[in-house]
Amino acid sequence: MCFKLFVLCLVKTTVLIKLTEAIPEINKDYDLMPQLFKFDDFYQCLYRQEDTSYCLVSIKLNPENPANTTKVWNVIKDVSSNTDNYRHDLLRHGLCLPNHCEHCSANFSQRVEQIYDEKFKNLGLVTTVDKIRCETKNSDYVVGKLDYILAILAASGFVFVVTLSFALELFKYQSSEKYDTFSKTGVGHILTCFSVSQNWKILTKINPKDYKSDFVPSMQGVRFICSVWIIYVHTAIVTLAIPLANPEYTEEAVHRVLTSYHSNGGVLVQIFFVLSSWLLVVSILEKLQKSKKITFGYLLVYIFGKYFRLIPLLALVVGLHSTWLVHYSRGPFWDDLVGEEYRICRQKWWLNLLFINNFFTSDGLCLIQSWYMAAEFQLFVLGSIILWLIQSKPRRILIICGAINLIFIVGLFCYLFWRNLEVGFKFTPEAMYNLSLSSNYEWNFSWTSTIMSVPGFAVGMCFGYVFWKYKEEKIFTKKSHILTVWILCLALVPLSVFTYTFYVYSGYYSNSRWFASIYGSVYKTIFSCGIGLMLFGMSQGLGGFLKKVFEYPLFHVMAQLSYGAFVVHFSIARVNAGLKMYPPLMADYVMFGDIIVTVSLSYLVSLFLTIFVQMPFTIMSKKMMFMLK
Repeated sequence: MCFKLFVLCLVKTTVLIKLTEAIPEINKDYDLMPQLFKFDDFYQCLYRQEDTSYCLVSIKLNPENPANTTKVWNVIKDVSSNTDNYRHDLLRHGLCLPNHCEHCSANFSQRVEQIYDEKFKNLGLVTTVDKIRCETKNSDYVVGKLDYILAILAASGFVFVVTLSFALELFKYQSSEKYDTFSKTGVGHILTCFSVSQNWKILTKINPKDYKSDFVPSMQGVRFICSVWIIYVHTAIVTLAIPLANPEYTEEAVHRVLTSYHSNGGVLVQIFFVLSSWLLVVSILEKLQKSKKITFGYLLVYIFGKYFRLIPLLALVVGLHSTWLVHYSRGPFWDDLVGEEYRICRQKWWLNLLFINNFFTSDGLCLIQSWYMAAEFQLFVLGSIILWLIQSKPRRILIICGAINLIFIVGLFCYLFWRNLEVGFKFTPEAMYNLSLSSNYEWNFSWTSTIMSVPGFAVGMCFGYVFWKYKEEKIFTKKSHILTVWILCLALVPLSVFTYTFYVYSGYYSNSRWFASIYGSVYKTIFSCGIGLMLFGMSQGLGGFLKKVFEYPLFHVMAQLSYGAFVVHFSIARVNAGLKMYPPLMADYVMFGDIIVTVSLSYLVSLFLTIFVQMPFTIMSKKMMFMLK
């Protein structure tokens, strides 16, 4: 034991020494190169000076004499050639420029090139303006008719819910018997769905004894923890999407375990697909057990009920991004983070409402995280149709879903090997900068494609059927069974998540076409099996302390807020980053603070939206399905 500790300390000390030795050389290289990010005072420029423009420019550096390059250019070229670094031959600056001045060209691009050519003349560098965008004191975004229409609709809806809730409470206070009678009528069924007090009671009243036999309480804890984890990953990405005072932080972050695992964080979303398909199977089998047959009409209403529950909150947030959010503030980073999504949402908002936006990702996504909602709804429709077709023989679920997963694995392996694609999407500094992901093939293929989410959904359907079949029977009766279950869970989940991180970012291995193809075709299936086995084990009474944690009553409440938090969290992260006036000095504790703010605000906003928007339509959908039963 002592020997192991000694070896571990020796290894850590050696690594620390090596890192310490490397720091002076890194700092020396950064001192040689021109400053990558530099921004003048935005408000000082536009609001305290007369006749000025604030210009965001991308300045391309080139050697003045390509045949005889300087040391500075050689360093820039060497650092920029590594995709783990920013392109230091492309400076990103914010400049305060007078609109008119003597001996200056009227063209801003030419004016900037003149300034920088003179500045870098001694370094043997010449410049060209790659991109420029200038702002004046008057914002380019004007409040229009669509903004006013959305504001009137949102305000009217809020006033309606508050007034109706107050009237219902007053009615209930005067005569609870008449209220109960009214609530059972057709109109009463609808109006009482908007009662804020009723929705609050439903949201917060958690009694473990009320759990149905077909429900797995651990799912709520898994859903909440997974949601927080995804918000954490997304906030970390947005935090690094803006210019930093120390860009080396982002360049070094991709080589650190704690900040690089999000490169394969898309696998975490498979948890939601497992839960969704699991509950779909259980719901359909429960219906079959009562009525023996599912009609096509019931299937359509069932699918519409799902759409009816998801769309109101999503439509509200998409509308906010298409109208008022861009008017909230201004700043040097505001347009790239908030304005760009505003322009995309104005053009493609209808794709989100039809849940087909993940098919049109080449020129950007309105609500970048909404690809999941589109893929999940599409697979929900597909899964519902499959279950309707095989309702007479539900045991075929295992055969069909197993065959789908096998075909997926073989087909994906062949495709990855043929195209020689990477295992997943690598979040390089340039890819994260301003969230420029839409042009990346791996992002569009590995993340947003519905096909790439088939493993989680198919595995979830299989475990949903197995859970239903054995919900009244204990099949893990021996200690060896229990031990095997937890060894598999603890092996499959970390193996599928972290293998890619260590493989790609450790630097000890070169890219392998065979590894990328094999791992890329099976890792989501392996991860989903680990999650499914863990949940099934908990439904059988296994898990001990971990089961108690996942079934903690507060998690049940937070899980119900997770959909709203998921929809709004990227907006909050964007606004938080876009409000910064200067490139921040980034450190782990600064990023952790941003993450805490985003998670907290996401769930607070979700609490409001869930009670006023989400729950009324969810309750109406459940009442509609109950009446059909």
